[in-house]
Amino acid sequence: MTGDITKYCPSDWLDEVVPDPQEDINQFLRSDGEGWYIIPVEEEDPDEDEPWPLRLADGQRVSFYANRHYGDFKLTIAADGSYSTDRPIPDDANCFRVQYDIESLSSSLAELIENSELAAGEHDSDAYFWSDMEYFFRFEIVDGVGKLVELGAMQ
Repeated sequence: MTGDITKYCPSDWLDEVVPDPQEDINQFLRSDGEGWYIIPVEEEDPDEDEPWPLRLADGQRVSFYANRHYGDFKLTIAADGSYSTDRPIPDDANCFRVQYDIESLSSSLAELIENSELAAGEHDSDAYFWSDMEYFFRFEIVDGVGKLVELGAMQ
């Protein structure tokens, strides 16, 4: 479980498919010699057909959402509809899935069971947290090196 590690993802990228959030947001920065941009760490080069290459200007403000992944767990549903997990789930978890299926994404375990129409038995599930609050950073270029400087959070 990696729930104690907060990672970030640019706000503009939150959708059904989200690039890997990063603990150090500066990992998203790249320069092509002509300028700076934000791109997923797993991408080699910016592809203008993808939603992620975000060109940056010195002084530009960029927002991120925070994420904590709480890992996998077994969700057991009893015949009477009651349920339990094989380990504690942190209280701030607000995203739950069955078998990593994005279509099952729910904001609580009760909602997951109801919306996914899960039968009695054991189900492989995972839990994580996405913030409602945005964290703002300012892009700065100092001595030719780009970096993101934290400005604060806003809901």
